[in-house]
Amino acid sequence: MEKSQNYFIKKANLANSILKIVPFIKMVAIAGNVALGKIKKTSDIDFFIITGKNRLWTVRFLTIILLDLFFLRAKDNHKAGRICLNHFSSDNSAITPKTKYNAFIYSKLKILYQSGKTYEKFIGKNIWIKNYVKIKKNYSVKSKSNFIKNLLENMLSGKFGDKLEKKLYITQVKKIKNNLFFYKANSFLKISREEFCYYLNPK
Repeated sequence: MEKSQNYFIKKANLANSILKIVPFIKMVAIAGNVALGKIKKTSDIDFFIITGKNRLWTVRFLTIILLDLFFLRAKDNHKAGRICLNHFSSDNSAITPKTKYNAFIYSKLKILYQSGKTYEKFIGKNIWIKNYVKIKKNYSVKSKSNFIKNLLENMLSGKFGDKLEKKLYITQVKKIKNNLFFYKANSFLKISREEFCYYLNPK
């Protein structure tokens, strides 16, 4: 029996509810085939996460730990119905490559959480998307403040947070570059201080 889109949305909402304690997350959205309703029983759930400036690798580190703890993160040998953390971008970063396919994908996001008008700011940073598709203004999501998230942001906003971010960036990039998983044929990988992006078979 094929799993419905509703099943995948519920799994995404569960993951999102867990990630609400992660500091510096500005937006969590479903991207890719699940957002488009093109679902197979083997589909994973692509997450696009926008972070605060200079905290992307802190967010990625904590997100991986939490989703692994609850057995929700997609792995190479077990990904159906699990979360694929294939794209993180800071709220100060523009998306590349600027293709028609990417414009379509990022115009069809299903937003689960956002702080303020993060998606509108994202479109403002990536105004080129409007050259390919029309953006519908249906992305208002009311997101309550979280005590743990706020506490961690206060703790990690200063020099200690800067040092931790640098350390986590160096450690994770080294691990990624030594992992053959990220170098499969027809894959796309982008790594910077303000963006991590990995896709198989990009169009």
